[in-house]
Parts: sequence; C-alpha cells; structure tokens
Amino acid sequence: MVRDKRNIALLLEVYCLQGMVFYSPIATLYRQAAGLDLLQIGFIESVCLGVMLALEIP
Repeated sequence: MVRDKRNIALLLEVYCLQGMVFYSPIATLYRQAAGLDLLQIGFIESVCLGVMLALEIP
C-alpha cells in the first residue's frame, strides 16, 4: 500500500514537471557539460520525439 502511494506521488511529480518550460534549456546545458554538441543534442531530441509519436499510435 505504501509503495502504491509512493508510485502515485512520483507519477504526479513527473506529470507536473513535464509541462515545465525550463526542461529544454537545462537539459541542453547538462548534455553540453557531458560533452555533446548541439547537433547531437538535436538528434537525441528528434529520436525521442519520433519514438514517442510512434508509440502513441498503438
């Protein structure tokens, strides 16, 4: 029961953070600090978007 409540709380936190406008700039800075350039970051984002759209179909 406690685990279910924790999972629901985590789900709500992730749901709220999804709409944050700050994700993209912060993620870009984080990935640049990890050694990626903007072209690689754009490729990662486009692959993620494509996979998300493809998985929405079923």
